[in-house]
Amino acid sequence: MLTLTIHHHYTQLHFDYPQPLLERQIKQLVSYEVDGAFFAGPYAQKQKSLYSHHKFPTGFLPQLLEFLQRSEIPCALIDHRGLPEYTTQVVPLCNLAYRPYQVRGITEGLLNSRMVFQWPPGTGKTELLLGLIASLGYRKTLWLTSSKNVLFQTDHRIGERIPKALASIDLHFPQTLWKRVRSAPHIFLKEYGILIIDECHHTQSDTWYRIAMNCNAKFRFGTSATPFEAANGNIQLFAAISGKSNLLTYADCYRNGWLSQPHVRMVHYHTTPVDPPTRTVRNQFNRQTGSSLQAPRWDKLYEQGIACCTERNALAVAEARRYLEHNLQPLIITRFVKKHAHPLRDLCKQAGLRTELVTGSSDEEQRVEAIGHLIDRKCDVLIASCILGEGQDIPDLPAIINLVAGDSKKQTVQITGRTMRPQSPSFVTDFQDDQHHILQRHSNARRESYREIGAEIEEVR
Repeated sequence: MLTLTIHHHYTQLHFDYPQPLLERQIKQLVSYEVDGAFFAGPYAQKQKSLYSHHKFPTGFLPQLLEFLQRSEIPCALIDHRGLPEYTTQVVPLCNLAYRPYQVRGITEGLLNSRMVFQWPPGTGKTELLLGLIASLGYRKTLWLTSSKNVLFQTDHRIGERIPKALASIDLHFPQTLWKRVRSAPHIFLKEYGILIIDECHHTQSDTWYRIAMNCNAKFRFGTSATPFEAANGNIQLFAAISGKSNLLTYADCYRNGWLSQPHVRMVHYHTTPVDPPTRTVRNQFNRQTGSSLQAPRWDKLYEQGIACCTERNALAVAEARRYLEHNLQPLIITRFVKKHAHPLRDLCKQAGLRTELVTGSSDEEQRVEAIGHLIDRKCDVLIASCILGEGQDIPDLPAIINLVAGDSKKQTVQITGRTMRPQSPSFVTDFQDDQHHILQRHSNARRESYREIGAEIEEVR
């Protein structure tokens, strides 16, 4: 008989007799491949498991119970968690009428006490989390977020939706908070009743996971606007919060008018091939044979093939003029600032377009002012780095010209989500880059990402 002793952070396994095969299966269930494992050395750790000393994070409990039931393995449960008393009544927020799916999400979150909400961008995840806090009696809350942009915006939403006398919410960056509490995290983090992880599982560091596993919060909620994959961040999100997720599909949002279905223009163009400098790459396969792999330097590849591509930049300006002819003010998002955003701003100004620029060095007031100028039609085009590509709420933004390139599904979905607010048109322009086989593969990956969220794709040749 297998006995599971469930504690708040971890669940302990007790075997009546040694069962190495079952233990290996459980260990594999809570394991993930380390980022960059393919290029790691022969003795580097390729896979990391969250199972150790016969225990695993309690967030994985639903998956483990499902596995045991499917495998017809009997088990006994001893639950020591002990949730405080609370009601499941949904409490309204100030100046907000919940949408039907937000009410369902809050109710389900209250019933489960731990949940990950996998909702598309623009569906009101911040209001959902604030609704959960209000419905749980405004308990002291630790809210982890990944960027300064999102932090300021969340703080503004809290002020709008929750009375100041009732708000007891601490907003933190994981890295900054960990520096303050790392000497005794179990003491500094014991006062919180609610833990919220808002998209910060996408960051490269796993500091947020250390905080979550030392926080004493009984109620735990996380959000994600991108599809779950068996990758580091998402596996750890399950572990820190819960294996149970509340899914809101793009199809449901389009059908009910909660989001606007985006129309994507994939613009094809002709230019000369690029041949960037290469670097030597060794991975786990060619290390065994002693061979080496020559790969292009990605920074030079993007500089030559994307930032400095005259034909591509000219088409971007032409797309901006096209949107303006249809009374749509576009936002242009680039990866590089000095090498791309600044020259593109000069190009737009030469074409007679009133242009403003927002980068990571712009403060919050400058960003809000620039966005306001675009929405109020005081400028024709707003050019921004990736700082506005995620988390920033931009009301009534009708069109985006995506010049970032790359193959990141998360980034593509987040950028598209800036235009998908309901009752407004949603247009995205992207480019089919064929000047290098890697850029071509990245363009195809972005097209697939658009297709996965149900966008209408128009091939412009």
